[in-house]
Amino acid sequence: AGAFHYAYTSKANATEEVVRTALGEGTHYEITSWIDLEIVRLMRARGLVKPEQMIVCNGFKGAGSRYMREILIFAREHANTICVIEDQAELTPLIESGQPLRVGLRQKSYGKHADMAEMDLANSRFGMNLGDLWEAADRIAAAPNLELVLYHAMLGSQILDEDQFVARLAPPMEIYAHLRRKIPTLRIFDFGGGVPAGLTLDFVFDYGRFARQLLHTLQDLCARYEVPVPDVLGDATRLQQALLN
Repeated sequence: AGAFHYAYTSKANATEEVVRTALGEGTHYEITSWIDLEIVRLMRARGLVKPEQMIVCNGFKGAGSRYMREILIFAREHANTICVIEDQAELTPLIESGQPLRVGLRQKSYGKHADMAEMDLANSRFGMNLGDLWEAADRIAAAPNLELVLYHAMLGSQILDEDQFVARLAPPMEIYAHLRRKIPTLRIFDFGGGVPAGLTLDFVFDYGRFARQLLHTLQDLCARYEVPVPDVLGDATRLQQALLN
């Protein structure tokens, strides 16, 4: 019942014609720095960023950093800006600003894990452990100016087995369901990147099969936890092409 959204990630290729083409086709945009935000402003001035397009702000954005300041300024211009929290310290300037803002939470999730507890062992410089995630969710819920809309868990890149990919996403899906029961505004499950690209001549990955398995697994898990199915977000152009075909 949810939508499948695609985000082009600025770090993949910031060449103007590539960014212009992606945004012009209505793709959402994922950024990691204030420089990326300047690119978005240029594209927005050319009419290539519509109000419905999400600008997802990943990456570290500490208090007092230029990236944090620019996010707060840009969010006043573009309501569909989502500031993804990588660390609890990033929450304080957002709360103190008093500015209405949509936010997301990112959890440590790199690598293989069989359950929610194992995700805390992930070797990831991005995202929070489970304890910090719950505490951040409580702080967001108590802040009158913040709205939690997105949960982000990225496993890594070039995972070549569709079944393994979906199996590794099952623990993050379960955490999403717990968060959704706690905070009803949450509506987007963001599995980030990781969907592989063909780097060798013998490359094989069934994008359509992966997407169907992902959605079926998410649907079954949400039914078990009695929460609505979310929208799904991933930065995967090849996956978009496969589904459209």
